[in-house]
Amino acid sequence: MNEQEVRAIRNITPKDASLFLNGNPCPQRIRIWAQEKTCPFCWATKKASRHTYIISVEMLIKYRKGDLICVSVKNLASVMEYAIPLHRRRNEDW
Repeated sequence: MNEQEVRAIRNITPKDASLFLNGNPCPQRIRIWAQEKTCPFCWATKKASRHTYIISVEMLIKYRKGDLICVSVKNLASVMEYAIPLHRRRNEDW
């Protein structure tokens, strides 16, 4: 599936997104990422016992091209806890 084909789809599903990404990640992985709020191009909303998935075509295309920098919000705090002291230590050597 190419960019033109994915842009032509009105409501992109996790299956469509997976096909556009050549099967990696699989549709189920995209669903899980969305439910965990860690997917960079897909969001999940829950109504009753079902999830609805909203996929941003532009973010999906950027993800495929490697132009989308992905940092999980869950992991951001631990990344910052490591990065800030490291940056300070490097600057003290000047």
